[in-house]
Amino acid sequence: MTGQMEFQWNRERSDTLSQPIDAINVASDGSVFQDWLGGIHPEGKLEFNKRYVLHKQELNRLLNYLIVEDPSSKVQVSTANALGITRINSKALFNHCTSMELVYPRSLKPAPLAELYNRYDPFFTDTGGIWLLHYLIASDPRNVIWNYLFNVILQRKPEIALGEARDEFKIFAGRWSEYSIDKKVRQELGALKRTYQEGIFSNVEILESSSDDQLIVARNSKPIPSLVFLVAAFVYRDRFFPGATSIDINHLINGLYSPGRILHKNERIIRKSLDELHEARFFTLETKANLDQIRFTSDITWIEYFRMYLEDIRVNYGIAGF
Repeated sequence: MTGQMEFQWNRERSDTLSQPIDAINVASDGSVFQDWLGGIHPEGKLEFNKRYVLHKQELNRLLNYLIVEDPSSKVQVSTANALGITRINSKALFNHCTSMELVYPRSLKPAPLAELYNRYDPFFTDTGGIWLLHYLIASDPRNVIWNYLFNVILQRKPEIALGEARDEFKIFAGRWSEYSIDKKVRQELGALKRTYQEGIFSNVEILESSSDDQLIVARNSKPIPSLVFLVAAFVYRDRFFPGATSIDINHLINGLYSPGRILHKNERIIRKSLDELHEARFFTLETKANLDQIRFTSDITWIEYFRMYLEDIRVNYGIAGF
């Protein structure tokens, strides 16, 4: 840390934000995430990117269009026309935005998170904000390619050829045809790689830039502001342990879909950040009597904490990244 963090929040502010995170720990068939093959949701999508590479400029234009123009019907079609992109790319763009909690899945209306980015970081220049979007999209088990890659494959093999990574998806044979796994997975992985090397997620440098067909987890990715990690912890709690008032620290570091796994940060630097947040009274660390967990002690939500980060914490308090 660069200075003492002080936690001050105006609970009486009139523009309090609300954006509940939907729990996705139980599928419609009643199965729970601990039983899902490869941690993938039974209703997950194999084709998500549709070979589309997400760039900052397109996301900026989309959010500005949705917020300013407020299209009321045939949103994907009107967006394609307004942005000058194909309908397939428009659908892929909304797939990304839905998973990143930027738009609501049915209405495709902009969510409060989209309004925050549009107001405070419309061109997506802040690395902390990009880290949050990465966590939101890669931790979602309904995004088969994205989630299985970051949640499972790269945990076991931090350096892997695209062809070998594609073969890892053969465990899902029977759920999808061999043709789909061979063709669509290859296309999706190629688009994902480009998104992290030349698209919106290139800022965080979680994947090394390489000209060959390799996926390599970078040893020195960009730092993650501690408060952004806290926001990711809230999302993890709300998605997979809804209503929980505490979370085991090992779950935060190593659990399926956890910030530790998806952000690829190790135990030492995560615990250092948790200590800082505890000292600043964002939550309570409980490490006695066989406990090793954080306890949420505030009713402030993830979206309010992220606004706090965008508004003044990263500027006024200089929270250290890790």
